[in-house]
Parts: sequence; structure tokens; C-alpha cells
Amino acid sequence: MSRDLVLPRTLNYSSMAALCMVSRILATSSQRRQRSRKRRLRSLLVKRIRTNVTRRLISMTRLG
Repeated sequence: MSRDLVLPRTLNYSSMAALCMVSRILATSSQRRQRSRKRRLRSLLVKRIRTNVTRRLISMTRLG
């Protein structure tokens, strides 16, 4: 009886630890992906802003 009770407990603890590790790994990978996405979005925004600014400058110089 005692052995049967102890074994599932240890199994549950080990499985919980494994789940925690997996969830941590997944979380870190997702965070890294989100960071890369944010960087890409920022670079795209910067490019758009630069193109808009250059267009405005060109239009201003043409008008001027």
C-alpha cells in the first residue's frame, strides 16, 4: 500500500517538473519570437517614416 502511494506521488512530481520545464522553454521561445517580431515591426515603421519624410522633402523642394 505505502509503496503504491509513494510511486505515483514521485511520478506526479517528476511529471510536474517536466511540464514546468517544457512550459518555461516554450515561454522563452515565444518571448524570443515576439521580440524578433517587434524588432521587425519597428524596422518596418522606421522605413515607412523615412520614406514618408523623404517624399515630403522632395515635394517641398519641388514646390520651393
